[in-house]
Amino acid sequence: MLSIGTALTPFMTSGFGLVIALGVLAAVGAGAGSFSVLIGAAARRLTEDRRGKAAGIINAGGSLGQFVFAPISQALIQTLGWMGAMWSLALITRTWRWLHSRPSLICRYERRASNRYRCPRKALVAEA
Repeated sequence: MLSIGTALTPFMTSGFGLVIALGVLAAVGAGAGSFSVLIGAAARRLTEDRRGKAAGIINAGGSLGQFVFAPISQALIQTLGWMGAMWSLALITRTWRWLHSRPSLICRYERRASNRYRCPRKALVAEA
């Protein structure tokens, strides 16, 4: 939803359209990957002694993302204009989502007895 709202924003010609594109679609998409959702998901899967470290890593990752994407966004705006920057950010978001949905591109997965997959720690990069 984040990428859809971001991609639709340049086509909006009214305030209501901007509210729908940014205020609803992009906001719902961004909220689905917010800190509280990620920390809640990690808390369900981790033991109590590992939850604090996981929460710290999640918060640090979000801060790092803001640190990295602020200058990238500014460079895109200066190079492509605001409409091109919005489409580029939508493409970046969509590409990340596509990679995330195909874990075999990122690492080799092992099937567990519970029919779930897990990425072995030493196989974070797929062998060519």
